[in-house]
Amino acid sequence: RYPVIDSVTLPVDIDIYTVQPHAHYLAKEVKGFANLPDGTQRALIYIRDWNFDWQGVYRYVQPVRLPAGTTIRMEYVYDNSAGNRRNPHAPPQRVIYGQRTTDEMAELWFQAVTRTPADRAKLTAYMQAHVFREEIVGHEKMLEGDPHNTALHNGVALLHAAVGNLQGAATHFADALRDNPDSPAAHYNMGMALLLQGRHDEADGYFAKALSLNPGYAQGYDGLGQVRQRQGNMSEALRLYREAVRLAPDNADAKRHLADLERELGR
Repeated sequence: RYPVIDSVTLPVDIDIYTVQPHAHYLAKEVKGFANLPDGTQRALIYIRDWNFDWQGVYRYVQPVRLPAGTTIRMEYVYDNSAGNRRNPHAPPQRVIYGQRTTDEMAELWFQAVTRTPADRAKLTAYMQAHVFREEIVGHEKMLEGDPHNTALHNGVALLHAAVGNLQGAATHFADALRDNPDSPAAHYNMGMALLLQGRHDEADGYFAKALSLNPGYAQGYDGLGQVRQRQGNMSEALRLYREAVRLAPDNADAKRHLADLERELGR
């Protein structure tokens, strides 16, 4: 009986229309419920004997209305013993979080509708912060068994950046760069992680290296332009932004940086 428990407290009123439990072979019991602000509890899903084939989307007959302040809680129980008839391993093996069906997950998703667009934005920001932190833990666990997976390192780096941990982002971008020293994108990512920390001189070198590897790499010019702008060299920043836009006319970031600088210069 290995439990996995998580909860969130709603910052806004919502109506939930569907519920989607997700686990693999070792789950035994899947439970989700809501503790309302008035002290009452409402069951949202309860599967007493989980089957891998039952993961899917279930629609409520009527939408379930949950007010702000409600705590939604999930409680999953796993059985990795030989007594679990659905255990794919004989004898049982240690199982961790992962994407394969022989790994494990514990996820409970709801389709929710808010009252207003402002409430939706508030709920989205709240849930992203919660989910991203959990995703970081899971992906870093996966990296323990696959430490040279560049895509995983880049993905975790972006998650760290999304929750404001810029040093964590830099660490994973550095790991990706270690395994891909000839990749302009890897040098650019590392430069951006340093730039966002205010480490302009260090970022400068990574952007320059990206451009030495690929002189037509638009993002390298954009990154170097940001460094020059922060260093106060506006004319050089302007030239670099223009080159980035010339090379990649669809690069929205480069266009925005160029437009902002043009406006700052009174143009």
